[in-house]
Amino acid sequence: SSRIDMRDTQQRCIAVGPDGWTIEPTGYPTFDPRAHMLPLPDPAPSGVDGGWKRVEGLWRFIRLPPADGRSDQQLLALASLVLFVLSPGSPKPVSVWNGEERIGKSTMAGCLQAMVDPSRVKVIKSLEQDDDLVNIAINHAVINLDNLTYVGPDVSDAVARLSTGIGLVKRKLYSDSEEVALDVRRSV
Repeated sequence: SSRIDMRDTQQRCIAVGPDGWTIEPTGYPTFDPRAHMLPLPDPAPSGVDGGWKRVEGLWRFIRLPPADGRSDQQLLALASLVLFVLSPGSPKPVSVWNGEERIGKSTMAGCLQAMVDPSRVKVIKSLEQDDDLVNIAINHAVINLDNLTYVGPDVSDAVARLSTGIGLVKRKLYSDSEEVALDVRRSV
């Protein structure tokens, strides 16, 4: 099963497995709580048929076009959310939102991010240095980059490293021989 840290004051987590989900009073958090993190809401049981109706309601907030025979952007967005929950160690999707000004690209990306990683910090500026990327990725489950007019090779490589996995080994503070090893994969 997967565990989702609810980041609430009771230190609860949602355990998701093949037979459904449960809220556990104590769990193994995905992240240490950070000042920018907001708690996830309590999930509610949906009954036998209600689950799909709830998913359909999602598209009122995230305005993606319905399937048109060539592509299904709603299904891709839903699959990325499911992948996020059920396969935390797998490579993560990179979503690209493009279109004219003021059509809600940033708002939609922020809504998807808020479902799995509610935060006071909604957007991260683009960074090319791996040390900074790893630090940001440790503290955020979703890296939301906004208003990238141009994606050069450095930014493209950084996004690829974030989504497929980036590691960093450094000397532990105040130690000559101990190391700290970090490895993260994040949705971008």
